[in-house]
Amino acid sequence: MTWIKSVDLKQEVQIKNKNSRYKCVRDGPWAWLVAFASALGLSVTCSFFSNNGLFYTYMVEELSIDFTLLTLIGSINTAIGLTGAVFAVQLIERFDVRPVLVVGVLFQFLGCFMSSFVSSYPLLFFSMAVVLGIGSALSYVTFIVAVDKYFDKKKSIAMPLATSGASLSGTIFAPICQRLLEHYGFHGAMLIYSAIFLNCLVCAALVFPLESKESQRKVSEDNSMGMSFSRKPSFILYMLTNLLYIIANFIPNGLLPETALSKGVTQNDISLTFSVNGITQVIGRLMFGFLSHRLPHHIKYLWIIYLFGFGLSLLIVPLSTTLVHFFVYNLINGIFNGGANMGYNLTLRNIVEPKHYGRAISIALVMQGLGALVGNPFAAFLKDVSGSGDIPYYFGCFIFILSGLVLLPISNINQSKSPEIEITVSEKGVYSHKVIDTNFYAVRERDYELFNGPII
Repeated sequence: MTWIKSVDLKQEVQIKNKNSRYKCVRDGPWAWLVAFASALGLSVTCSFFSNNGLFYTYMVEELSIDFTLLTLIGSINTAIGLTGAVFAVQLIERFDVRPVLVVGVLFQFLGCFMSSFVSSYPLLFFSMAVVLGIGSALSYVTFIVAVDKYFDKKKSIAMPLATSGASLSGTIFAPICQRLLEHYGFHGAMLIYSAIFLNCLVCAALVFPLESKESQRKVSEDNSMGMSFSRKPSFILYMLTNLLYIIANFIPNGLLPETALSKGVTQNDISLTFSVNGITQVIGRLMFGFLSHRLPHHIKYLWIIYLFGFGLSLLIVPLSTTLVHFFVYNLINGIFNGGANMGYNLTLRNIVEPKHYGRAISIALVMQGLGALVGNPFAAFLKDVSGSGDIPYYFGCFIFILSGLVLLPISNINQSKSPEIEITVSEKGVYSHKVIDTNFYAVRERDYELFNGPII
């Protein structure tokens, strides 16, 4: 005879090995510390491609490198940082989160350190685009996966808080980059930046492993056999949206400083507007997280609204002629920018099953990397061909509207299920007690004698 009942269980994981014994609880106090560490880590990791436009202007002056070639460095860096996520997830499944984060931080340090001693374009391309990009690939998605592992019910709140660090990178590091570039030049700024990256080692050290090696190996085997989600029409449309919107996502980061300078706004003033944009991005992420928590079945539509808003806000730039106009643009754009870059994460959780989340988000970031590879170089090409600095922003608006429209047909939203308890009683008075959690794919089973307790 068998009874099955759905229950609400608090997810608790105990880790035991030869040298230590500790306990972590999903949604518990340590989970929030991991979210805070991830926010700091993402803030530093995203600081380069969030402020690469500031570096471009000084590199043109000091190193006499063509601006279009410099945008290629930033685009390759971003592309490697995003497309490399698919390899980072493989490493996470093999070695766990913390070792991958440590290696990623060291690569970022090495990329900046090398850049502080070279001046030729090929060497800068290798150090800033390739080495720094590999470090970003190993760090960016790994911080996100760390938060996903530590949270269950409060994930829609924790994820926006953690990823707000990516938005804060503009607020915190835009003025820091500007000051470093002013006082120490490009090479001195990159040397100091390499030391800043090393601080992320502390953030990596806080992410304790949640599973034993045996559990990780079992999950890895399950994931390797479960790629059927990638053939779902809803996931294919989701991938197309990620490819499209990221093409235009970094246009303001790369081109806005030069656009502002051409209209009489100083470099210091435009870096200040970047800080304003970073603050409003955090607000946008938190707003999106709160709304998605309250409206879990409408996350897709929230993302579409934010994508439309981002695209329409780009139309403000061609009309801007003073610092006040650029402030207004960054205030409005920041809200929609934060939500648009939060939406892809939370929308994915409603499209695929939780056990496929790591693989699915790595594929999403690959598509974003391909879009980033095309975005700014093509926008700079349109600017050079047309002779107008406004064309890239009209192009970006069109891309964002198109990406939102592609998202509309997505359906069959996946919903998480409550854990189930299965109890089977045999004729000999022995019953099996099995707990099956389909969200985390954990199975706990034990045999009991009906009146004498557990069978050891």
